[in-house]
Amino acid sequence: MNFKETFLKLTDYTIPFGHEQELEPYLPKGWKKDSIGNYYYEIGNSETLFTSHLDVATDKRQKVNHIIDGNIIKTDGKTILGGDNKAGCCVLFYLIE
Repeated sequence: MNFKETFLKLTDYTIPFGHEQELEPYLPKGWKKDSIGNYYYEIGNSETLFTSHLDVATDKRQKVNHIIDGNIIKTDGKTILGGDNKAGCCVLFYLIE
């Protein structure tokens, strides 16, 4: 998995709650969806849960203007990166892989 490439794809647009299905092409294979729309993976037989989210605290879908400065990925200040938990998703995707 290319961590940076996956993160950039996940943060290409702000994704409001309820529109996470737009990101399905970037999810690792084998995902399932529960009755209220949460994506999940069952790995082994454990009661341990790791969690993160794909949506952004906004009510509109908007193209994100990435600014890449060395190892730092940010925006131009006019859009929301949504990087807090999309980075968490990337970590979990890496672990799943």
